[in-house]
Amino acid sequence: DLYSIKPVDSVTLRKAARQTGRLLVVEDHRPAGGIGEAVRAALGSLAGTVISLAVNKTPRSGKPAELIRHQGIDSSAIVQTVNKFL
Repeated sequence: DLYSIKPVDSVTLRKAARQTGRLLVVEDHRPAGGIGEAVRAALGSLAGTVISLAVNKTPRSGKPAELIRHQGIDSSAIVQTVNKFL
C-alpha cells in the first residue's frame, strides 16, 4: 500500500536499488500516477533501475485471476520478469 505512505522512504529505496541493481514494481492499475512513478521520483538518478508491471491493455470482463493474467501482472509474469534480469 505504498500509495498511502507519505513521504515515500527514498533512502531505503535507493539503498535497495544500489544493492540489487533493479527494483520490480507490480500494480493492478494503470502506471500513470501509480507506485512505479512514485518509486522513480524517489530514486532520482537511480530511476532507471525500476521495472514496472502494470495494467496496459484495455480492460475486459472476467474472473480476477483471468484479468490479472491478461494484464501480465500475475505470478507467472512476475517470475518471468525476475528471471529475465537475474
